[in-house]
Amino acid sequence: MKRINRTYIMGVLVMALAAWIGWQTSKMPTRFVTNEPGPKLFPYISAIGMAVCAVLSMIFDAPKEAKENKKPLMDKKGWLRVGLLVGEFVLFAVGMNAIGFWITSMVGMLAFFYTLKGEKKINFWVALLIAVALGSLCYFGMTKLFNIPMPKGTLWKAWGINMP
Repeated sequence: MKRINRTYIMGVLVMALAAWIGWQTSKMPTRFVTNEPGPKLFPYISAIGMAVCAVLSMIFDAPKEAKENKKPLMDKKGWLRVGLLVGEFVLFAVGMNAIGFWITSMVGMLAFFYTLKGEKKINFWVALLIAVALGSLCYFGMTKLFNIPMPKGTLWKAWGINMP
């Protein structure tokens, strides 16, 4: 019996999701302000990126999987890591409202680095620097460049601390 190639299945599912995102985005109003790109830009970029990555994966990774992959999708350790990631995502969402996006993004990114590293060794200071730089870039890029308000955190407001 021939085994089903998981890369093709995931590629088709991701392309279907990308098509659905594109279809839903086409229903959004066009522009609120004439000099801004509008609310359709980022969903279209993500849909196109997802479709391109799915096609590339199906072209380059599926033949390798057909030849090499004889083991199960994940072992017990892998499923535990997935459970830990889901817990981290929940804490990230709760923490975003409590302490704000800026700090939560840095702490969350550092936690994700260490959860996803697997057996590899990473330098803590390099990971911390990357987390602070990317978290700050995302926060200030959204708030200052695109004028999109991000959560500042109810905890800081209760203590009388004014976050940027």
